[in-house]
Amino acid sequence: MSVNAPKGLFPSEPEHYRGPKLKVGADKNLLVKDHTHTFVNKGGEIGELDFRFPIGAPLHGIRPFLSTNQLKTYDEARNAVALALSPVVKALVSPDGAMKDIRNLDSVSNDIFVLFKGYTLGFIACDKISARCMLTIFSLFATKTEASLLRMLKGSPDVCLSGPIRKYIEDKGGRWGCRQIMYDRSADGETYVTGLAMSKMLHPRSYMNNSEGPDEDPFRPDQKTPLKNFFLAGSYSKQDYIDSMEGATLSGRQASAYICDAGEELVALRKKLAAAESPENTVSCPVTDEPSLV
Repeated sequence: MSVNAPKGLFPSEPEHYRGPKLKVGADKNLLVKDHTHTFVNKGGEIGELDFRFPIGAPLHGIRPFLSTNQLKTYDEARNAVALALSPVVKALVSPDGAMKDIRNLDSVSNDIFVLFKGYTLGFIACDKISARCMLTIFSLFATKTEASLLRMLKGSPDVCLSGPIRKYIEDKGGRWGCRQIMYDRSADGETYVTGLAMSKMLHPRSYMNNSEGPDEDPFRPDQKTPLKNFFLAGSYSKQDYIDSMEGATLSGRQASAYICDAGEELVALRKKLAAAESPENTVSCPVTDEPSLV
């Protein structure tokens, strides 16, 4: 997304970061499709939202909902009323205020919101996701012309998306995947991370249950943890795009901002540990795997 995206919907790069923008080659695997969204309904009937329009947001987003064959006339009328009363319109003048309203709907399932607010686009298993998911997407559509433009991978995500990232890390001497977090305690009892025991990657979904479901936000961890030198990033962590690629990207930006803000604390922690008189002053938690120190 552009760094000029509306405040509150997709923040720009952290202010303190002035380093290079790394490119690992994954961008060349993205294929831009026609600016349309296709729905395959029961019985094989095809519906479409066509965003191709010479004028950008928000007009390019209004037109497809008024002209789509995915909605009946009654549903189009309901949508018009619903959109007028929803946080989506508010996002045009106050993105931060709109996101606050949308976050407050985290506990509401999307099927209930569809029933009472008229969003009848036929989304799969809408009773299993929070209304916040679709409202966040619609708010972004309303304010950013390119937000509704889909980019597809030309192959497996493991090869075309995470593959180049993994290669970049390993070429720089890093290791991929984490089996166990290693930690110590300083002489004054402060806990800090010493390294990561590396092995096959454990995907967050293996321990996060339905992270895009209603009322799951309280269980999403923040990127900043109680440990000064340990930070999290991933779509499962706390951010506005929940379980998505955009959410993973946003979490990375938020994590980098936290790291930049914690610079002085991290330097102080390193100096304190270096000044420790001997290794006997700490309680170690060893593992058999060779760690990759952080």
